[in-house]
Amino acid sequence: FNEYSQVAIVRDGTTTHLTVVNDVQGEFEDFALVIPVPEVLAEDDIHVLEPELFDRLDAYSQPRLVTYECSDFEIQDTGWPTAPSAGTDESEDGGVEIEAEYIVGEYQIVVLSSSESAALFTWLNDNGYQIPAQSQDLLQEYIDSGSYFLAAKVSSDAGVVSGDVLSPLQFRYES
Repeated sequence: FNEYSQVAIVRDGTTTHLTVVNDVQGEFEDFALVIPVPEVLAEDDIHVLEPELFDRLDAYSQPRLVTYECSDFEIQDTGWPTAPSAGTDESEDGGVEIEAEYIVGEYQIVVLSSSESAALFTWLNDNGYQIPAQSQDLLQEYIDSGSYFLAAKVSSDAGVVSGDVLSPLQFRYES
């Protein structure tokens, strides 16, 4: 379990950088993270950061007193792109496909696709990603929208022991 998770999202045009920090309590072999992503991520799209960098961001984004006036806000056309269409190469039996596998820092990363949430749910649980049963409907919503799934857990070869701090995990994608 963890007491908190922190997420920083940065958008630059159509590129999104997402950074996730978890304060894992307990054994690291029990930790897992599953996040829907709109595309298969390449290895160079995934990084670990020094925890101190995220600490600085956290300190910078602390609440502070500011004053705004109505003229500070203008309604503009954002020109945001529409979501990409779902791929058509999914397996017909609803099975799970491993699209990519990487070791990044202390994390073992897999990018998965599936056409059926029950199959994805079973694969995740069979492979050490303890996903609650009530998440199946939510997984299906992401599958129906064409999402892939980045699944991360601590690599057994990483040498991470109780009391260590996990590195913030950062990844980027186009959307």
